[in-house]
Amino acid sequence: MDLSFRHTDLIAAVREALVVSTRASHAHCQRLRRRDELVRLYRNVFVRTGLLTDLHRVLNPFELLLTAHLARTMAVGIHARGRGALSHASALLAHGVELDRPALTAVHLVSLTGAHGPDTAPAVRLPGGRVLSSCPVIRHCCDNENPPLVYPVLDVPCLPLDLAAVQCAASLDPRQAVICASGALRALSGFSRFDLETSRERESIERARLLAVLEDRVAPRGRRRARAVLAASDAGCESVPERSLLWMLKAAGFSGARTQVEHRVAGRRFFVDFQIDSRRGSLAIEFDGKGKYGRESGEILSSLTARDQREKLLVSSGLPVVRFEGFELRDPRRVVEEICLRLGLAKPPHAPKALGYPG
Repeated sequence: MDLSFRHTDLIAAVREALVVSTRASHAHCQRLRRRDELVRLYRNVFVRTGLLTDLHRVLNPFELLLTAHLARTMAVGIHARGRGALSHASALLAHGVELDRPALTAVHLVSLTGAHGPDTAPAVRLPGGRVLSSCPVIRHCCDNENPPLVYPVLDVPCLPLDLAAVQCAASLDPRQAVICASGALRALSGFSRFDLETSRERESIERARLLAVLEDRVAPRGRRRARAVLAASDAGCESVPERSLLWMLKAAGFSGARTQVEHRVAGRRFFVDFQIDSRRGSLAIEFDGKGKYGRESGEILSSLTARDQREKLLVSSGLPVVRFEGFELRDPRRVVEEICLRLGLAKPPHAPKALGYPG
């Protein structure tokens, strides 16, 4: 599920379902909680149980966990209002950027009023028996001489999307950093594959702006790797698995790997997820995600048929295609070995150390 495509409806629905307990409403909230009509997310902030129940019917288990963490993240932000703002990956999530599973392990805040001790957001029991584990609330120091702007998302205080993206690029492990920065770059540029030329121009402008924010807001120690992350990031990746695959390609040294490459074959227009061009030929790389072909059996069958026809046309034009599924991305070295084999390479190109290739 790409939250950026559902920003208006999903994030607004989550915010509307949040309930803040005040002195005047404390007793009422406790009654609703005893009747299982409210679920406590953090301190005095609750979510209406009906929202989680409704989402349980339409979202897969991971999507439900992700949305519940979004609700918890917004609850922490609401509680910190006036004293702090969501930052790092937590701000990206509130802005509607899709994140990977490691993003569910903490909530990040920048403190605007001084230091605070360690804190924890409680576990949340979800419909269907699943549990969103408790997680730390990590508070980051604020530069009092140059405090950041606070951007409210539906009255939830957040750092701006560009600053949060730069924070992730400088602080997360390279794989997660590329995932976060690519998602933010896509949101900032409004990328569309059906308007590639203009989208790439906007992407270039936004990347330059992120680099400027990096120089202005991040300590010198974290800038080198963040520059490499921002250079590797790509707004053309449509999902987290594609962004993860992008990291594998760039970290392995395939710096020329391109996304959303357009092909016209037999009067038809196609876009491949990735394309690598080498002296030994070109290779198209596609990611097959569970939700890529629809949810209903008829829709899935029709999509798979169209995919196979499309692949035959691409191959007939001289462009071989290799496909990867989600479980294969757990082993980056195996993915890179397969790509090298298809390209006739004995080993991948020189891998930049800053991107942390595990080879």
